[in-house]
Amino acid sequence: MTHLLKRAGILSSLALFMAPLVQAEEFKDCLIVHLHGGSTVSYVLEDTPVVTFVGENLHVEANQLSDDHKLADVAKFTFDNVAALADVMANEYRITIQDNTVTIEGLTPNTGIQFADIQGRIIASCNADTDGNATLSLSHITAGVYIVSTTDGKSFKIFKK
Repeated sequence: MTHLLKRAGILSSLALFMAPLVQAEEFKDCLIVHLHGGSTVSYVLEDTPVVTFVGENLHVEANQLSDDHKLADVAKFTFDNVAALADVMANEYRITIQDNTVTIEGLTPNTGIQFADIQGRIIASCNADTDGNATLSLSHITAGVYIVSTTDGKSFKIFKK
């Protein structure tokens, strides 16, 4: 009987710890990579990205995105609720993929953006607006892997299914 009570106590303790996890899964998470020097890269995606360590890189993978950061540049990474995100701050670079649209925020105004297929052919290009935001539509392209790159050296892969 004492064994059952102890076991019930452990299970009820576990239930207390598990309840917040269930509630957290109800929210849409975003990944925030905090870089040394105070800058961040935020990923707001339709699915929660998976973070792995590949060689000397922190690798970010989701259904529609793949990106890498050198581990030496990463201070930490966190997951947060999308609703908790404020406006894009200085030193933040935010990638949002939703409804066949890629939005990049936090760029230097007028930064050039190129959208290329895996063979390097430019499919679309644009410049960031005066607020440092750029939006590319994926609706006109076929399924495949694409590279989004900016003239200030940022790049990541987009997967269109």
